Amino acid sequence: MAQQPVDLKALREHLNALKSTSKAFVDIWDSKVSPNFDQDLRDSVGYDCGYVLGNRPGKGSGTRVVEVMTPKELPGDTSNKIRSKILLYFAESKELQDTITVEFSIGHVGRAAGALASSQDADNELKKPRNCRKHSERLLGDSVSFEESDCAATLGPAIRLGGCNGWIVNWHMFHGIENWKELDNPYPVPRYGLFHPAYIDCNEDEGPLQIGELQAYSGRMYRTTRPSRSLSHFAPSVQGECKPTTQVVTDWAFCKAEKNEVQNCLRYAPSGIEVDDRSDPIPGAFVQRPQLQIVQTTGRSSGFRYAVVCETPAKVRQYPHMPTREWCLMNLGDLMLVEDWNSEGPGVCGDSGAAVVHDETGELIGQIWGRNVYEGHRQTPRVTYFTHHWDIFDDISERYPTLEGPSLILKPMCHPSNRANVGDGAPNPSNVEADERTLNPSRPRSRACSSTGGADGVVESFSQSTLAQSVTNSIGSGEGKAKKTDVGKALEGEMGCGHRDSHSRNAARTSADDDTDVLVMRRSSAMVTA
Repeated sequence: MAQQPVDLKALREHLNALKSTSKAFVDIWDSKVSPNFDQDLRDSVGYDCGYVLGNRPGKGSGTRVVEVMTPKELPGDTSNKIRSKILLYFAESKELQDTITVEFSIGHVGRAAGALASSQDADNELKKPRNCRKHSERLLGDSVSFEESDCAATLGPAIRLGGCNGWIVNWHMFHGIENWKELDNPYPVPRYGLFHPAYIDCNEDEGPLQIGELQAYSGRMYRTTRPSRSLSHFAPSVQGECKPTTQVVTDWAFCKAEKNEVQNCLRYAPSGIEVDDRSDPIPGAFVQRPQLQIVQTTGRSSGFRYAVVCETPAKVRQYPHMPTREWCLMNLGDLMLVEDWNSEGPGVCGDSGAAVVHDETGELIGQIWGRNVYEGHRQTPRVTYFTHHWDIFDDISERYPTLEGPSLILKPMCHPSNRANVGDGAPNPSNVEADERTLNPSRPRSRACSSTGGADGVVESFSQSTLAQSVTNSIGSGEGKAKKTDVGKALEGEMGCGHRDSHSRNAARTSADDDTDVLVMRRSSAMVTA
């Protein structure tokens, strides 16, 4: 399958046009648009409801589109009221005059680990997966599932936890295992294997290979969030809003590798799109501002792709719960046509768990977990959501405090415990400026990165998503104590914390109620279950 070369020089020029007015836009967004939106929506609609409030670059240079997504269509007079209120906030800025438009859409945020799109999704004409075949060695982006599963997901970054090497995948990949709705406590961990490729990607005459075993997970499936260190450092104005809006979605599972075969290299799939078949090993975690950075991902379905990190995190509310703020990936016209992005861009069904890697440094930024699912709106660019690596690692450390790690497995010359370039600087990342180094636009290159260093809720479908296993080297500020419990011993009950309830973790993590519908993506059908 042919893939158009990405003109990084043109992409950079497009981003520079945005960056020239970015401060003015973000200041108004985070001080007025976002914190006032709940009240503005309530005043216009007359009741509370779920929504997604986000923004993306417009077609014209330096223009932006504010997108409001709700689970039901808003009456025309209501949408006009909301549009007027949003535009009024930006009218005070001369820099932004006549550069902002407001659009409305119907949909929800879906987490789809399945290989098929929902029949309600305008993008159900998904293309053939670009990285679903069996490989002799495992790389980031490869197809995975659990035993006898009828869904597919993506292999993400390799980490070390509790003395074991393995990979992080999205926990919702295990949707359908016994008692999946009730599983919550850190221990005991259900015993399930991780297989490559996914069962639905295997030929009739060849089965998958078990490559790992589930050893730890994030908590109640589709329900867990936590306070975000990445937001507090990189989107500090978010702190001005009510405290719960600093929460982010958490959705991870750690699978211990069966063999000593873990390596943190992106697979360049399909074969032939780059000179080499893989990237250099990930050298560490990206600790600068992620906003408007050019990134790479490799997913089981989308293959190797480029994207751009959002200018400011989206605001996602699953009514009646408080909103979260979510990092997301955008398409720019210099990357892919809208139709192609929607049907085979990062975050389509089967991409759950795909790592988000900084294009220039090759460092890890985060892990894909979901995407907007629209009713109609074929020309509306889809938004793909990911969790920042700091927040994933903070959550692992907090949920399993006696386990050694987690730490990102680095290239051979770097020991996993060496955090010189990874996380010890995390408490003060606000002192680090955005990386403005010039990108090399030449193509092809042997590697793409530098060799240096429910009815009312928009997220009511909190369903299986694009599984991404992304991880970070940094343990979280204030969590530098040595943790020496082996994960195997912990699973055998030799750990002091026992069956500690996950909701007691500093009262930091929150969990949605059970009234949320789950959209289940499966091989033979797409169905909604209560």
